[in-house]
Amino acid sequence: MFEWLLFILVTTLVLGRTRRVFAETDSFFDRSEGARFAHKWGYQDTRFEFDDPRTVRVTGNRYPLCGYRMPGFLPFVEEILQISITPDMAGKEMVYRDLPAPKLSTGFLEAIRAMLMENQ
Repeated sequence: MFEWLLFILVTTLVLGRTRRVFAETDSFFDRSEGARFAHKWGYQDTRFEFDDPRTVRVTGNRYPLCGYRMPGFLPFVEEILQISITPDMAGKEMVYRDLPAPKLSTGFLEAIRAMLMENQ
């Protein structure tokens, strides 16, 4: 969870600021095939890793920020989110998990159908 929160935040910031750089090709990453996660967003070769207790980097090579050491990133995120981030907060990677069967609520579905019918 921690890695993906950081990844989404950094990607949003970097892509938002560098949009004009990539406007000609409109390609923000290497679109070549890569192993994607079956149960979550992203590629298996791309994640945040700690270089030391206060510095992170993004693995892989498909994004412009991959491979760069970012010593100022954790202090930035800690200030924005008002939390302290340490390497021991990183959870164990969940490779795959089966989803449970959906629990349908007929009352809820009927209420939604009725609401949608009213708005037609």
